[in-house]
Amino acid sequence: MRFLQHILPITSLITPFAVADNSNNQSCLNSAEARRIINTWLPLNVQPPSAWLNDPYYNNTAMKLLAPEFQLYSDSDNYVGSPPPNNPPPGTVTAASRADWIDQQVENESNPDIVNITVTVLNLVHDCNQIAARWRYEGYYEWAGPEDGLSDVAGDMIGTTGFDYLIVAGPLSQIVTVYREFNDLEFSYEMGQKICFQRNNQTNRS
Repeated sequence: MRFLQHILPITSLITPFAVADNSNNQSCLNSAEARRIINTWLPLNVQPPSAWLNDPYYNNTAMKLLAPEFQLYSDSDNYVGSPPPNNPPPGTVTAASRADWIDQQVENESNPDIVNITVTVLNLVHDCNQIAARWRYEGYYEWAGPEDGLSDVAGDMIGTTGFDYLIVAGPLSQIVTVYREFNDLEFSYEMGQKICFQRNNQTNRS
């Protein structure tokens, strides 16, 4: 996810559930390891390009956390990044490799000026090599407003709720695949995009 920045500490409300499975000949994830992975992964998605360019922590962390063959699939991210009519077909890969994903974080310059961001893990379950987490991102506009084409003004909250499903593999329990979806319609509206509803060939805008 490439739309929030200036991360604050994560708040986690976690209910782990372990299932006997030993995929990829790796040790089963325990609750602490599943929590560590998700609490490391989520903040990486909300850092501004300046953080990636100026602080080696983020790149180094991504290199350790993600497998080289890492892939991200997110129709929601694809929609926000390329709204209709230019959005790619459902199921299109969002990041084809670890290097591709890191490049997207560094090159993204479209983030609004959002501060005081919190990341809350609402629910978390896992088995030996899979983690499913429902989360909420929230932040506040520092200065943006209607004059910038946005529907909210300075001080208003912006946020979205979503779900990440992670598959990990190998002795280092690196993330190999993430499937993510979130409330892209709500977030796109707060970002100032026109939302169109079509009925009987008539288009209404809100």
